[in-house]
Amino acid sequence: MQALRRVEPFDVETGLPVSELKRQNSLSFLEFSQSYMDMKWPDAVATTRGSTVEALATAGAAFVRDGVGRPDVGELRGVLTRYLLPPTTRDAELPPATQEAADWLVRNSRPLVDLIDALAVREVLDALAAKLDGKAAAATVYQRKRAVLCNLLAYAVERESIPDNPLTRVKRKVAKVVEQVDPRVVANPGQVARLLTAVTYVGQRNQERGAHLAAFFATGYYAAARPAEGLALREDDCTLPEEGWGLLMLGESRPAAGKRWTDSGEVHDRRGLKRTGGGRRCGRCRSHRFSSASCVITSADMGSARTGGCSGHWVAGWCRRPPTTGSGRRLVSTR
Repeated sequence: MQALRRVEPFDVETGLPVSELKRQNSLSFLEFSQSYMDMKWPDAVATTRGSTVEALATAGAAFVRDGVGRPDVGELRGVLTRYLLPPTTRDAELPPATQEAADWLVRNSRPLVDLIDALAVREVLDALAAKLDGKAAAATVYQRKRAVLCNLLAYAVERESIPDNPLTRVKRKVAKVVEQVDPRVVANPGQVARLLTAVTYVGQRNQERGAHLAAFFATGYYAAARPAEGLALREDDCTLPEEGWGLLMLGESRPAAGKRWTDSGEVHDRRGLKRTGGGRRCGRCRSHRFSSASCVITSADMGSARTGGCSGHWVAGWCRRPPTTGSGRRLVSTR
């Protein structure tokens, strides 16, 4: 009756309204998300793969029917993240309990075409804006996940699966992201010097780890190297005189992404530098100069940490357990 009121055409063979026929023939949100990941995966860097899967898992766990035996949201997100969305793990054998949740998702994932409804879109956006405990997610997290969903829907328009991108019709107010450094939490030169001394005492079984960490953090503070860039430094990249200005030649970045997302199966991905206009390994480098005093500190720490091997990286002692972006937070919390 609603189709008649809308003066909607009907299919001659099935007798169904065209809108209902499209809905029945539509891929589910899960199926289309898998197709989207297949398209994105080969050219995406490891961290992008992880963040894309995280966003689609959040949306996919929310955009389901209320079927019998529905697992909790956390379980659904876990199944999507670990097994159903990454192309590399879809054929893996699942534990029985996990298999039940995966089968439920396959049966109850709603049709992608349902997202042309503004109310359905708003429900998904609300899920993106919330954490598992129901509290509001950070504004940056919501914006990142929304951007992934927007790109997926743009791909759906490109594939002619939906007529337009419904996110352009649904507005949701979120907190503004304040990109401002609080001067009260920025360490001054004296505090940094004491921190670098303190981290040299880290490592009960591996005595060289403290020197590695001191040199690692020194490159970040004195030469403004990103953590992933400092991790990729080699001895040949460093000019550290006792007098005058030192020089670091940064040519690679090794962000911690997780074994699940890298092609190599390593925790750290191998990429070119940010904002150099290149791809994974663009071959471009950037130089950083820093003062003689910091050269002496860094040179001493690197000398203590030098163990050889690992393709000449001065972080050779980290090959089995490299630092991640959380290393600094863990150091502060334990002291």
